Amino acid sequence: MRNRRDGQVWVLSVVSGLVFAAGMTVYLLHNHPGSDPVRVVLICVIMGAFLGGVAGWFAVKQRRVLSGVVGDLSAGDQRAATSAASRGPAPQDPEIRRAAARIAIHQLNDMVRRRRLSLISLGGFIVLYVFLAATSSPWWWTFAVIFVGFLAGQLWMPGHLQRRIDLLTADVGAPPGD
Repeated sequence: MRNRRDGQVWVLSVVSGLVFAAGMTVYLLHNHPGSDPVRVVLICVIMGAFLGGVAGWFAVKQRRVLSGVVGDLSAGDQRAATSAASRGPAPQDPEIRRAAARIAIHQLNDMVRRRRLSLISLGGFIVLYVFLAATSSPWWWTFAVIFVGFLAGQLWMPGHLQRRIDLLTADVGAPPGD
């Protein structure tokens, strides 16, 4: 069952763009007090429209992929399967449990496929932020620490997903279609 919200790219685009534009406007006006507020708002709205379009499209694409992975479940069962794919006890309902296993398998395959690029990118950003912190401003350490957290998550998540798959497929067998 396809959720009606899957097709509303424009809603996600507008919301994402407005949040980004508002945040950037506050940031720029606070850090550059002599700037023309009208010009700052205009630039931020243009940037928000671009970013919102990309973010909205990406979010809808991810939802559609998820809908294809979980199959024909109600919205409530889909939420339960999505939640069970990453945490909590295995669902008692075999249909939700198999859908959760399919989600976890999909996420693990996706991570394995992109692992090299992710590790290289995150490592590169960490090196960049450490360099900037050492040569420019200590505030760059904030970004270095955040990206170390992202890197740790990339290293931890495949094992976590494999443990979830093992839990979700125990006593039920492999999910159909895999």
